[in-house]
Amino acid sequence: MAAIANGGLLVQPHVVKEIRTPGGQLVRAVGPTIVRRVISAESAAEMRHALEQVVEKGTGRQAKIEGYRIAGKTGTANKVIGGRVAEDTYISSFFGFAPADKPRVIALITVDEPKGEYFGGVIAAPAFGAMMADILRYLSVPPTPRAVEPRISSGVTGVWVPDVTHMTVEDATEVLASAGLVAKAEGDGAVVAEQRPRPGAELRPGSAVTVTTRGAARGDGVIVPSVLGKTIKEATEILARFGLSVEVEGSGFAVRQDPAPGSAAPPDLVVRVQFSAPE
Repeated sequence: MAAIANGGLLVQPHVVKEIRTPGGQLVRAVGPTIVRRVISAESAAEMRHALEQVVEKGTGRQAKIEGYRIAGKTGTANKVIGGRVAEDTYISSFFGFAPADKPRVIALITVDEPKGEYFGGVIAAPAFGAMMADILRYLSVPPTPRAVEPRISSGVTGVWVPDVTHMTVEDATEVLASAGLVAKAEGDGAVVAEQRPRPGAELRPGSAVTVTTRGAARGDGVIVPSVLGKTIKEATEILARFGLSVEVEGSGFAVRQDPAPGSAAPPDLVVRVQFSAPE
């Protein structure tokens, strides 16, 4: 699993990051040691995408973490006891890493002989999600928009179209550019209402994604833009451009907002935004 997260490279695990003197002077830094390549980078990208789909649409849905891309696989197996398969005795597991596009943490949750429900997606996946959410926030890993990964399809390297709906046109353009795609705006609004192709479609690098924008809502109101993943300063600046103010809860990066992105709001509305980060 770590080799998949590392782009197909098997890296030797190590405990010590660096050695310093009592005065803080660096004596030696311990970097990663690559053992060998076990699969190609293209195959690793394919596997990362497949593992992410397990969490997005498959048996690992309960491992989802709002604002983060998670890759992983559920496991449910009968135990072998005394050389025979025990029909009613199980091991349940979830093995994965996050964020899926830029992995920082890998974790394996194993539940030995669960009682009652025993499927890995029901027993182990929720525990993985709860623990990983705390770990990512402790490490100050910011939430990310729906990113894309290179993928090999019919011999052609493609990219997955990210979800840029409800973003400002500027943010949508930046996200698409980071994915190797070009934004083609339609309309004179400042917030993306729709996009073509839809999120998850596969395109050749350099292809155009049409984003349809919306401006003012009925009654001279505004469309609330998404500030998810933004810092307090960034969220405040974005909302101010739309005549909206912000009520801050917490610190760090925005993980929730009310009203939701894309909502029609009256002028001078206060948007409540919850931020999360290590204390």
